[in-house]
Amino acid sequence: MVLNASPTSASSDNLFISQLRSEDTDAPQLVETAKPRFSWRLETTARGVEQTAYQLRIHQLDATGEPVGDLLETALVDSSQSQWITLPDFEAAPQTRYQWQVRVQDNHDRDSGWSEPAAFETGLLGGPWQAEWISDGRAVAMEEDPPARYLRREFTLTAAPVRARLYLSAFGLAEPWINGSRVSEDYFVPGWPDYRKRNFYV
Repeated sequence: MVLNASPTSASSDNLFISQLRSEDTDAPQLVETAKPRFSWRLETTARGVEQTAYQLRIHQLDATGEPVGDLLETALVDSSQSQWITLPDFEAAPQTRYQWQVRVQDNHDRDSGWSEPAAFETGLLGGPWQAEWISDGRAVAMEEDPPARYLRREFTLTAAPVRARLYLSAFGLAEPWINGSRVSEDYFVPGWPDYRKRNFYV
């Protein structure tokens, strides 16, 4: 979904933006900061071109990917920086999807126009879990090497889901499945922290 681009002066087909990244990741789905940082790359076939200013805008997305709420758009910032840029007036909400764009001006007074949109999604941002730990209740001795636990539950949705997101944590490793298919292509998640101090989630 492309946001409507506001008019720009002297927009150039020879100046465009690529590699839009949030927290140095392409379209991340688990951003764990309310102040995400944005980066982009300026591309052109001309020589001696430098960015002299940039402008960012960001919009919240609903479950279907449509923009909702107010569009936050910065003023034009005089800067050559294009890495790890934050929006001063923006604070991301937990478990929320966003779409953002950037436009730049160069040292030849050319304007790139608005870039293609890029998206990111926030994680729990330190918020409380809505689930409780599950177990088969069996204690395991230190020297014991039991087979993997298999925990299963059936449920029925009242309507077809538009989107779904599973937040998973474990004291050890876990491999989630749904309807006979693996949920993720990752292995050895969520990882091995010092369980006395912290626990990871994916």
